[in-house]
Amino acid sequence: MVGQILDPVKEIQDDHKKARDAYFDFLQAVDNHNASRAKEIFHILDTVMGAHWKWEEESLYESVKQQLSEDLYNSLMKEHDECIVVMSKLAAIFKKWRLSDKDWAEARKVAMPIIYHIATCDGLPIMMERLGEEDMWNLRQAIFAARRENIPLLEWAEKQRKRKVEVIC
Repeated sequence: MVGQILDPVKEIQDDHKKARDAYFDFLQAVDNHNASRAKEIFHILDTVMGAHWKWEEESLYESVKQQLSEDLYNSLMKEHDECIVVMSKLAAIFKKWRLSDKDWAEARKVAMPIIYHIATCDGLPIMMERLGEEDMWNLRQAIFAARRENIPLLEWAEKQRKRKVEVIC
C-alpha cells in the first residue's frame, strides 16, 4: 500500500462486501452445523470488523457527528453496541467443545443485527461525499493505522473502545 492513495468511500464499501459475504457464509455453516467452518468465519468477521470499526468509530463517525448529523452518529453507535454484544454471544457459543441444537439455533438468531448493520451502514458512502478533503485525508490515515494495528473487534471493544458495552465472553 506504500505510495497508494486510499479512497475511504471505496474502502468502506469493500469492507462491507467482505463482511456481508463472511456473514452469509457463517449462516450457511451454522445451518449445516459445521462448527469448524463457523468458527473460522467468526474469526474472519472478528478480524475484519475490528480494524474497520476502529477507524469508523474513531474517525468516520466523529466526522459524521461534527459535519453531518449527530442523530446518524448516535444510531450508528447504537448499532455497533448491539453488534459487539452479538459477537460476544457468538464467541461464548463457539467456545464450547460440542454445540447442541439449541446452540446452533441461538447462533443463527443472535447474528441478525450484524447483517442489519452492514445494510444500514453501507449508506454511509453517499454521506461521506459531503465531507471535506481534510476529513477524507484524516480518514485515509485512520484506515492505514487501524489496519496496521489489526486488532480483532472483541479485543478492541474490550481494551480500546471508549464507549463500553457488556461483553459476555
